[in-house]
Amino acid sequence: GTTGAGGGVAVVDAGVDYNQPDRNGIMCDMTEYADRGGRYGINGVPGMDPADPMDDHYHGTHCAGIIASQWDGVGTSGVASGVQLVAVRVAGRQNPIESADTIRAYEYLAEAVDAGLPLRAINNSWAGRTMSKAFSLAATKLGEKGAVTVIGSGNHAADVAKIPMTASVPAPTPEAVAVDAPDSSGPPPSFSN
Repeated sequence: GTTGAGGGVAVVDAGVDYNQPDRNGIMCDMTEYADRGGRYGINGVPGMDPADPMDDHYHGTHCAGIIASQWDGVGTSGVASGVQLVAVRVAGRQNPIESADTIRAYEYLAEAVDAGLPLRAINNSWAGRTMSKAFSLAATKLGEKGAVTVIGSGNHAADVAKIPMTASVPAPTPEAVAVDAPDSSGPPPSFSN
């Protein structure tokens, strides 16, 4: 991966296990940029502690590792070594992703960028069956502040041009991009949208 990438990457997902050894030293201290949430980000799931974005489903932790795990001779190394991660929990084992929670997460990130957070990208490795104009506007707002929204196209073997899904958001939003899952030889696997 790229070393010394710098800047921040927000992982909007089921949270991030910030105690996992490969996350040591790469979690951004959000107390420098935000008055709400906690040290490593925010938990936007209603009814949960907003200061604790700990992952209970491990999908967000998996994505965070792909992005920025530090090579220490054991485990993995991320594709953008040197970035600081921001954990933004909007889902979990018992909590599906809701549009309103995602919009509030983007508002939190926009406030942090305004306070000086050098956010470069927002990872959204999830897809849904609904498009949201509000999500598109939130992605545009953060894009205008310098942070590109990256959206997973999903794993439903569907044509997102024919079936509205979250990955359709980048069409009217130049500040966002949808990505597919490749297999080991390069082309998308059969389950990728």
